[in-house]
Amino acid sequence: MDENFLYEMEELMNDGKFEEVVARIDELDSVELTTQILLMKAHCLSQLAKYREAYNTLSDIQSEVQDDDISYYIELASVYFGMHKYKSAVKTANHCLEIDENCVEAWLILCLVYKETNDMQKFEDASTIAKELDFDSWDEIFGDKTNTLAKYTEKEKETVLKYITTIFGDKKEFITYEQNPEHPIKVIEVTDNSNPEYRTLVSFGLGAYKGLEDVDNGFSLIHRCEMAAYIPTYLDEEEYLHTRQWVARIMLQFAEMIELDESFIDVGHTISYGKYVDDEVKYNGVLFVFNDRSYKYRCKLPDGDTLSVLQMIPLYEEELFYKIENSFGELYDKLFKKFGDKTDMIYPNRENTCITPVKKQFALPRSSMEELLNWHDADGCYATDRITVDNMPVGIMYRENPHNDHDSGWRFLAGDETAEYMQDQDNMDIFRLNTIANYDPAIIEYLEYPVGSLLYRNKNDEFEQRNS
Repeated sequence: MDENFLYEMEELMNDGKFEEVVARIDELDSVELTTQILLMKAHCLSQLAKYREAYNTLSDIQSEVQDDDISYYIELASVYFGMHKYKSAVKTANHCLEIDENCVEAWLILCLVYKETNDMQKFEDASTIAKELDFDSWDEIFGDKTNTLAKYTEKEKETVLKYITTIFGDKKEFITYEQNPEHPIKVIEVTDNSNPEYRTLVSFGLGAYKGLEDVDNGFSLIHRCEMAAYIPTYLDEEEYLHTRQWVARIMLQFAEMIELDESFIDVGHTISYGKYVDDEVKYNGVLFVFNDRSYKYRCKLPDGDTLSVLQMIPLYEEELFYKIENSFGELYDKLFKKFGDKTDMIYPNRENTCITPVKKQFALPRSSMEELLNWHDADGCYATDRITVDNMPVGIMYRENPHNDHDSGWRFLAGDETAEYMQDQDNMDIFRLNTIANYDPAIIEYLEYPVGSLLYRNKNDEFEQRNS
């Protein structure tokens, strides 16, 4: 490979021109695609948040990489983190530390994972070492970001607050769970006597950030919005306060995440929470739609920008899957068909619109399920009715490239399914890995196997790996 080409790519990467690097590399002939070049491509894809493509690129060169090639494994750990495969990210980062115990990149990845999974003791322990090795790098990622969040000017505060109270009702109180009272993002509870069916929560502060909006594949800093949530008034006071607490908490977390990640939200977008929003409430994420009032009357800010309010609808895991596999329109049609003009209401545990009405008699009742896995990665999988209805043990398990960010890639068969049986989509369903582990705990020790793995159960009732 021409050294000048490598130098050019390094310069482009230093300038943050990652898309151009990927495009230039894609123009090369296959014989020119060295491990170094493909590692560059994977890094750029990761920087562009195209983690699945980055992972596939790294997989293509895995067989050519030495076990002590720390640059490869750092990139892999970073990609695992971006894909929310936290267990794999920790395992890979620790492998880097076996190569070099002072690898600051590995320690920073561990810090990221532990903070994301709220394991604060491990976060503090890893941070202590990372700060000793390279304080500036640690501080850039984990230092106090409060002052980096955009704040409304006093005139903007006045304008937005007047707008919110005009279209939603009188301000009742500010709700915030942040330790810093000066934190620029808060939640307002408002009351509207003309709408006794619900009380409204509205974020206050996200609109100071001029979020990125994709316009004809170019980006413009023009999208400014807040978030709203309607909580029905039929809830008793204790249930209302509990609902208000978790709704306000995730609004604050999503607002801060959107700004610090320099992303944007728009109608039809979903955000995965990665876990249940609350121990008692089994939603996994949210969908954003037009707020009926804000859509009719948008806020004109002093600088000439307009601000809108997007309505937040909590979603179950299956509904997130459905939207990703199909479309926003199809999911919203399902919700509206079921709930009509009450679709935008936040009920603590409403009916899941993407759970098929029970026509199959599953062998294990949901109430008998135990949490058998300590799994932080995507945990969706497919299994046939031969396992979940007929209660046959898993005979074949294989892992393919995931279909989306919630899919682990694992597929489970009893082993006696015919081609005709497999062609009928009604003979299989999407489950959590933990569900299939309850049916057959023997699969658990193999779940960390990589994409491409194929395992059969042998006559000794043990799984053995075969070439896929």
